[in-house]
Amino acid sequence: MASEIKANKISPATGTAFTIGDSGDTFTVPSGATLSGAGAITVPSGGSLTIDSGATLTNNGTGVGLGKLLNAWRITDDTQTTTSSTSNTTLTGYTTTLTGVKSGNSIIAFFEGRSKGVTGETAAIYQIHLDGSIIGQEFPGVTHTNIYWHDSQRFGLAPADDPELTFQLSSRNGGFNATHYEGTLIVLEVKL
Repeated sequence: MASEIKANKISPATGTAFTIGDSGDTFTVPSGATLSGAGAITVPSGGSLTIDSGATLTNNGTGVGLGKLLNAWRITDDTQTTTSSTSNTTLTGYTTTLTGVKSGNSIIAFFEGRSKGVTGETAAIYQIHLDGSIIGQEFPGVTHTNIYWHDSQRFGLAPADDPELTFQLSSRNGGFNATHYEGTLIVLEVKL
């Protein structure tokens, strides 16, 4: 027989622990209702907390022990740059200060672009730097005209707050031209 209890407060009769129901029972917070509290919700070892498909979990506070996406940048540029030097040439269209990044947070970079090398020669080398420290290097294998290439991810740690990111091009084999035509660089700051 269904029944309803209406009360402003429920307290344990003895001690400080209060149990709701028995193992296997389900308690539902209906649509439009809110379960709120200033204390902590603890799921014991072996237990689980399930968020059903279609539901939303919103974190307005600090996630402890959880990975978190903190910042994201998308940088595109189509400035043609050619070099035959083995020294790095900075592709200025990709240079940016990652404002808001904190020292020690993880940086993941995804990039793709269009390059030209010399037939029979793997000419181009790309590097991503944070405050001068290399977090990624790529040999896209450009051995002929107009190669499209992409790289899955490059990973590093921010060496300082608000680091400067630079994307650089050099010639693997001095004297052979390496040309960058266009590209997109995606940079993510994450807390692992």
